[in-house]
Formats: sequence, C-alpha cells, structure tokens
Amino acid sequence: MTGAESRRLSTVDLEAFVRSSDVRATRAAYASYVPYVCDCSYCRNFQAQSDLVPPEVRSLLERMGIDPMKLSEVCEFGRSDGGGRLYQAECPFPGQR
Repeated sequence: MTGAESRRLSTVDLEAFVRSSDVRATRAAYASYVPYVCDCSYCRNFQAQSDLVPPEVRSLLERMGIDPMKLSEVCEFGRSDGGGRLYQAECPFPGQR
C-alpha cells in the first residue's frame, strides 16, 4: 500500500475489532455494484424488513461507504431468542486490518 493509499483510510472501531476502510473507494465500488437478487423467501423477507436494521448499524455502514441496500450475501439462521429471524449479511469493502 502506498503512502497516498494509507492516507485515504479511515479507522472504524467495531467494538470487537478495528478496521481501516477506504471510504472513497468503497463508495465508488458500491455506486456501480449491482447485487445479485435472490428470489428465495429468506432473501425477500430480509429485503422487506431492511428498514428495521438498527440505526447504529446503518450509520456505521454508511460511514464506511457501504450502501446497506447492496449486500453481497444474506443468510437466514432461523428464529432468534426475541422471536424474530436471525440473519447474517456480508458487505465487503476495501481496507486493511
């Protein structure tokens, strides 16, 4: 990584770990990224409930340059203890550990 590239990185504290994100490159990548649209019931349910993503999670993703509506992978793991559904979503970004 060049000095110019490392100066573009923003540090994000994710409580359990800290990552550096190239916000400008992430926003540019997500602007042109067309996610695969799965039509299974789990993915349709996740998309229908996407407005329920906690504001602090949505804010974190947006600060990192990630479009929370363009996730690369969504997995459903059944019911949570609270009675809802438990999901895992992946959202890649350029940066470093």
